[in-house]
Amino acid sequence: MSNKTILIGGAFGGLVLFFLLILFLGGEEAQVTPPDTLVVTELPPPPVAVTEPVTLTMPVTEIPEPEIVTAEPEVPGVTETAPTLPEPDPLPGLNESDPYVLEQVGTLQNSNAVQRQLTSMQILRKFVVLVDGMSRGEVPDRDLPVIRGQGNVVVNEVNEEFYRLDPATYTRFNLLANTFAAMDARQLAALYRDMSPLFDTAYAELGYRDRQFSNVLAQAIDSVLAVQLPVGEVLLTRPSVHYRFADPGLEARSDLEKLFIRMGPENTARIQAKVREIKPLLVR
Repeated sequence: MSNKTILIGGAFGGLVLFFLLILFLGGEEAQVTPPDTLVVTELPPPPVAVTEPVTLTMPVTEIPEPEIVTAEPEVPGVTETAPTLPEPDPLPGLNESDPYVLEQVGTLQNSNAVQRQLTSMQILRKFVVLVDGMSRGEVPDRDLPVIRGQGNVVVNEVNEEFYRLDPATYTRFNLLANTFAAMDARQLAALYRDMSPLFDTAYAELGYRDRQFSNVLAQAIDSVLAVQLPVGEVLLTRPSVHYRFADPGLEARSDLEKLFIRMGPENTARIQAKVREIKPLLVR
């Protein structure tokens, strides 16, 4: 700033101050003798406060990057389906079923003993014939699916007319009864259900095309469970080659009941206990 400017500014400031004093003192007239020389002293500029720059810190929130999902293109006419379980192998024909039956029996508990008791030909057909007969209280004389008990009937002579059935006769059926009793009931039931179409086919061959094999099986089971053995010794007669029961009531019983009498009470109890266990798994 030049000295000339400062002098003018200072003079103007002095005039303003002068008039303010006149107003403040009440309006009395006063003669003011202007100074010969107006001396203006330059005042230093007021201190300027220097402040350090303030840095504002704003909280920074990290914004997660959006997840990019790539949608697979839709194929028109194609719908997603649930995975399907593999279908079981188809059953063989009845004429070719023996190897399949023996293979399935091999998966059972105590399978070796069971396989030794089975015949090797037309197993299912023979089983169906046996069950069909048992439902009526009959037992076929031949073509059984299991091997017959080995040995002869053991008797003790009482007199010239009567013989007593010896308990040693029962041992002929021990192996068959023990093998059957040791089998797992649930495995047997599952095996029967898997092969039920083959049983129905074999049963239809007997002329029962309007009936299901499961019905005749239920009747055979009831026939076995209904067997009651006589109490006490069993007397026999021998009018010809074969022995007969001396008691007319025993001789009049069905072939199925007389078979269990020859098996003896212990073997009969084992077989009936297993049949009783299997029944609710088969007959529903």
